[in-house]
Amino acid sequence: MNEVEHYSVTELDGDAIAHMMLPAADHSSGATLLGAVEAQASKDEIIREKQAGLIKFARANLAPTSHPFAQVRWMAFWSDAADVGANLAGDEEVQKIANAMSFLEESAANGTIDSIGLPHFHRVLLSLAAPKLDKQFDAIWSPGCGRLEIKDPKRQPMAVLRRLTATFTGYRGDPEGSETPSRVMDQYLDLMSLSPAS
Repeated sequence: MNEVEHYSVTELDGDAIAHMMLPAADHSSGATLLGAVEAQASKDEIIREKQAGLIKFARANLAPTSHPFAQVRWMAFWSDAADVGANLAGDEEVQKIANAMSFLEESAANGTIDSIGLPHFHRVLLSLAAPKLDKQFDAIWSPGCGRLEIKDPKRQPMAVLRRLTATFTGYRGDPEGSETPSRVMDQYLDLMSLSPAS
């Protein structure tokens, strides 16, 4: 009490503080805490399964194809990559995706967004979601696989990607949950098309 009392804006009272603490014998409160921990663990398990699915899918589908229906799953691949990356992100990952966004904006300004900016952004995104796929990125980002192109040059995807970048900091929209990483990524994918095999 003596150590923290002078930091308080009000007078600290031992009894009042005791009421704010979770009593060890309060099983109902303990059950609430346990439920929250289990829910988080369950979410982590789902994210890890989705991450494993990304790796499995990418490694099995690196043969380019011109068949449009065979490419549809690549759109879901990028949506899952955003979801996994944002949900696993810590401070280092937040900084990496922010740097990739800055690089993308510079690339859009100098006209190299398709050739330099988008590949770099997606490589960083994928390396955060599934580091094991970094060596396969060039094969993934190839015509007939997971390479994306802007459908209409007048409709730049930058605003959507800025919102996607914000989800890596834990932001989930206002109201909370209105902008999940996969939902924002799906909005971005609506502006893009998969490059056909050449």
